[in-house]
Amino acid sequence: PPPLPTTPPPSPPPPPPPPPLPPSPPPPPPPLPPSPPPPLPLAPPPPMQLTPPPFASPMLAASNTPWWMPWWSPQRSTPPPPPPPSKHRAAAVPANGLWPLAGERRGACRVEGGNTGSFDEVWQIGELACQRKCAASSTCVAIGFVYAGRMTRCELHNALIYSVLPTGQASCRIKPGLSPAGVRVD
Repeated sequence: PPPLPTTPPPSPPPPPPPPPLPPSPPPPPPPLPPSPPPPLPLAPPPPMQLTPPPFASPMLAASNTPWWMPWWSPQRSTPPPPPPPSKHRAAAVPANGLWPLAGERRGACRVEGGNTGSFDEVWQIGELACQRKCAASSTCVAIGFVYAGRMTRCELHNALIYSVLPTGQASCRIKPGLSPAGVRVD
């Protein structure tokens, strides 16, 4: 008998593919940066002050009342009482307003030895106002008034004036009754 062809035994069917894996969860998101603290509540603005400033202002009337305050307002300020009379007698102001020039000509005040002497300065007032300040002071014996460009300087001298240094931009006026006899012009 002829040999029978041998056929290999049938191979078993291939195993089924493994079931698919369940999907993996997505990676967690990166952590968020810390949030800034909540803003602090703002303080309310200070209440508006309606008092006039302590300096002279063109917005104030002669009575020191703001221009915007009506005349019938109860907040309207009243003028302060006049100051009490001074113990010192103020020097008399001549009818023409200004005391005579020392040495009868314009110039700068000089004390004994030709120096400027001791004086207080007040800037940006007129010559008559300067003279009034001296008249009201018990220590002032003379005024020097200087024009410096657009500025003015009032000198309230505390030492007796003996001479005048001639200059056209200054005047020296001695309080009546306090001058030594004969002021010389250098």
